[in-house]
Amino acid sequence: MIECGTEYSDKQFIELDCQSIEIKNNRFEHCVFINCIFDAGFIRQCKFIECGFKSCSMNLVKLTGSSFVETEFTDCKMKGINWTEITFPSVIITSPIFLNTCDISYSSFYELKLPGIAIVDCKAHDADFRAADLSNSDLSGTDFENSEFNHTNLKSADFRRSINYRIDPTENNVRDAHFCLPEAISLLASFKIKIDEFE
Repeated sequence: MIECGTEYSDKQFIELDCQSIEIKNNRFEHCVFINCIFDAGFIRQCKFIECGFKSCSMNLVKLTGSSFVETEFTDCKMKGINWTEITFPSVIITSPIFLNTCDISYSSFYELKLPGIAIVDCKAHDADFRAADLSNSDLSGTDFENSEFNHTNLKSADFRRSINYRIDPTENNVRDAHFCLPEAISLLASFKIKIDEFE
């Protein structure tokens, strides 16, 4: 079990059950969490530096005041997280978080400045990216069904292989962003035009 107020370095946590439990004032550096459960838990004022989460369940976890530096999440269930409660650095040199093959549906990234973030091969249904800075981000291979993009900075973002996004180019900055056909046709939806196949 994790003791509050303790610093951990180069440690593996395997199959921890921290459901509905509070973890507070901890520092984790080069730690790995494997098959751990944090559902509906509270991770407050914790710092994660170059850590990894693999196959963890973190649905509805509260991350109030916690921070992440180059931390990677792989194959994790992370639905309903309010990422706006996290303390992100004012100047971001590298992405604070990397999300790979995770389910981040129903999560909020509202107004967050996360240039260079990686959200790759994820499920992101009904997520809120309004007014966020996702410039230079890798958003490839992700399913963005019903997710909101409004006044979002997507400059030079990579949407290749991604599906179900609904992005209005007149309301979002998509300059130099990468998209693939046929999904890229959805970018024309706001113009109310009709596209026919060539015969």
